[in-house]
Amino acid sequence: MVEDIKMNAFQEVEDYEYIYVELADGSQAKIKKSVLANLIRTEIKESFLQNNTEIIDDCNSLGTYENNGLYWINEDTKNAPPLTDYKLAFLFKLTSPGFYYQLCVEPYTNNRWYRWFSNYWSDWKKI
Repeated sequence: MVEDIKMNAFQEVEDYEYIYVELADGSQAKIKKSVLANLIRTEIKESFLQNNTEIIDDCNSLGTYENNGLYWINEDTKNAPPLTDYKLAFLFKLTSPGFYYQLCVEPYTNNRWYRWFSNYWSDWKKI
């Protein structure tokens, strides 16, 4: 009979070819690193913040952007909060159906604002 190895006794590695997984029916399988990377990439696109390098034109139209994520704004961006350092300000967009939340941060000044959308946009509020 094969003896189970406790997980805290597993060898630590920096690279691998396969990951072994347990399926919903309890059976075991292996996944190639490249396949696992694609699965994770797909999940991240849907559920985590993405770094989008484009500058948005209007904070009110952020709901039309496909991904949640970080978006850059500048002095020409409409409906932005009253920023003092537009060069590095970025906007977090978090969504769920019918609801948007925006958080704007100026990295050098640490000024922060937030607002939300549910039927209409709230005013920007300074944190």
